[in-house]
Amino acid sequence: NAVRRRLLKSNALATTQTPVKEDSTLEFSSPSLKEKIELLLDSKARRQMIVDKATAAGYSIIWQGRLDDKCITNGDLLALGAGTSARNSMPKVENDNKK
Repeated sequence: NAVRRRLLKSNALATTQTPVKEDSTLEFSSPSLKEKIELLLDSKARRQMIVDKATAAGYSIIWQGRLDDKCITNGDLLALGAGTSARNSMPKVENDNKK
């Protein structure tokens, strides 16, 4: 029962949404990386590509609706891109360990 309570408690904490800070900004040490990210996020086609790749990698199709409704944030897109990249690299790492 103690394990069950701990699991339920951690699940409840994981499902709690973190409020979005309106003044949160990304900090870059490289001006060229900052420029590349800004170009990426300003492009409608690239925003669509991020969502397409993310849903193909297993993220919810709800992100397509948020993109269509213009409710998706730049932070959402960056997280989807980073998460998709990580998910796509995991099988490669697992296969390398089997050699």
